[in-house]
Amino acid sequence: MKVYLYLFFVLILSYIVGSFPSGYIFYKLKTGKDVRKEGKRKNIGATNVLIEGGKVIGILTLIFDISKGALPVILVRKFCPDNLIQKDLLTVFSGLVAVLGHVFPIFLNFKGGKGLATTLGALLAIFPEILISYLFIFMLLTPIIKRPALLGLILFSIFPIILYLKEYSAIYVGMSSLFAIMYIYLSLGHFKSMLKGEEYKETMNSLKKFT
Repeated sequence: MKVYLYLFFVLILSYIVGSFPSGYIFYKLKTGKDVRKEGKRKNIGATNVLIEGGKVIGILTLIFDISKGALPVILVRKFCPDNLIQKDLLTVFSGLVAVLGHVFPIFLNFKGGKGLATTLGALLAIFPEILISYLFIFMLLTPIIKRPALLGLILFSIFPIILYLKEYSAIYVGMSSLFAIMYIYLSLGHFKSMLKGEEYKETMNSLKKFT
């Protein structure tokens, strides 16, 4: 019984942390408007906040969204008793639930973002040694591909393969596969924009805000 209560507490906490609507709050404080009704993306993600609200709140949203994915994982790894529950499994689910919290936040009637930054935060906390090389691949491919949706598709698709080749446990390989499937499903609209060439224009407009 104690194990189930602990598991319930961790997952609820992870979901609440993930649900914190950082992009919505920053945009609301600056403009007084609901960012979910602005732009083509109409969500609370860092990209939409950046495009519609500017680089300051865009960067703040990105930092908070990444932290929302990383914090539950870090807390589980630090405080979960080894003899109470399988820590690897709880680590995986805490990160996954945090992402679901961002995508379906209870504070905003379950209408959130796509979860890319929050997913990266969870993965960074779980696999810091892999994410360092992964960020290098990201920096290498970005100027070549210039399509965020396609780049995300490539990076998330190969992640489970990398974990498998490095002989990580089936729990971690399966978790990364779930993240990949979730990202692909939530990004179907971006893929359609990419095929029409619209996503490239949006990306260029967002990058201009840094110049």
